[in-house]
Amino acid sequence: MRQMIAVDSVQAFNDIAEATSARERTAPSPARSEPTRSHRPATVAIIKRKTQILSTVSKECYGAIVHAKLNRAVQHELQEHEADLAEVQALMIKLRTLTQSAKLRLKTDL
Repeated sequence: MRQMIAVDSVQAFNDIAEATSARERTAPSPARSEPTRSHRPATVAIIKRKTQILSTVSKECYGAIVHAKLNRAVQHELQEHEADLAEVQALMIKLRTLTQSAKLRLKTDL
């Protein structure tokens, strides 16, 4: 364990660490050894499913955030070359239509 909060003194941190370790070493209460109502198999399955869904959603959100940041960075870099990009885009559109018309010429008698 390492100290996470700088406000606590070293002695307070050590006391908390010992209490946590002691709690982990104690035996479970006999009254709690049998599953309670909240730990039925169906409930456990629901909890696992919700955890999986939350994990997936958080990964997707993280991916979307990274994508948005990358997109902003690329847009920022390309701003100074806007005129060149517009020229290339117009050329690509022309080439696309030339290719389309060349293919059409091969298929028809025009």
